[in-house]
Amino acid sequence: MKLRNALLASAATLLGTMSIGAQAASENLLVDNSTYQTAQDVGAVSSAAAVNVFGVRGTVSIFGVAINDDDNADFYQFSVGANQMVTLTVQTPEGSLENNDPVVGLFDANGVKLADDDDGGAGYDSLLTYTLTTAGTYYAAVSGYADFDFIGGGSTNFIYDLKIEAAPAPVPVPAAAWLFGSALLGLAASRRKS
Repeated sequence: MKLRNALLASAATLLGTMSIGAQAASENLLVDNSTYQTAQDVGAVSSAAAVNVFGVRGTVSIFGVAINDDDNADFYQFSVGANQMVTLTVQTPEGSLENNDPVVGLFDANGVKLADDDDGGAGYDSLLTYTLTTAGTYYAAVSGYADFDFIGGGSTNFIYDLKIEAAPAPVPVPAAAWLFGSALLGLAASRRKS
């Protein structure tokens, strides 16, 4: 058990160092994180603090040691400020060789799915971007292809790196400002003609 946790921690650190400024974490395989109510807390996410989570689906071999997890979805809780564009990326290191196919979902504080993605990243990897207008607690879930309800099942037997990032959402220019600006340009153009 200690060896397995040490291996997972080492792998999480390696994957976590791929992103400068990212916090590294690993899925706690001793705790059930298969629902939003039992999600593993990975902390706050901001433009200065992304989170990388190393996880497992099914059974995999890491450095010759078999690591076992179930085929349930893995839920991770995080907090984020208002008006943030959140990006969830799931990468599978052996995805292109083994046809690993993760899916990722974003859930609100009540467990309502806001969005999901299957193949938005490279190969079969997942990439989801969503703008959150309200600050609070949200959940990212990782499962395998065909489990779009995030209740278990789907593609298994792969390791993954879930990256949770946030950046300030672009502020749209109100339509009234566009109209006012157009009117000013039109006025300036008509004065030049006179």
